[in-house]
Amino acid sequence: MDIIASIPEDPNKPKPGQPVSINVKEPVQETLAVPLTAIKQDDTGTYVMVPSSKKDTGEGASVERIDVTVTGQRDGWAALAETSDLEPGTAVDVS
Repeated sequence: MDIIASIPEDPNKPKPGQPVSINVKEPVQETLAVPLTAIKQDDTGTYVMVPSSKKDTGEGASVERIDVTVTGQRDGWAALAETSDLEPGTAVDVS
């Protein structure tokens, strides 16, 4: 792909036609994230499982599904679009 980039004056700058590598650095954006292993998918969409806020029925730990939208991933983490159903610090099932 041909691109045009401005390079400051530098005696070691690349010569015309010389191949170079360009790394794009995205601005840091704070967002809610969960481990990738917490992300589940089925026919109805993408979701995570969290401990239920409802009273335990006595049949083991109750969990509930929260639908999420993954906006990116890096280093084993999935960034999520804002949702009122998850807050920082909420435990998620990673199994």
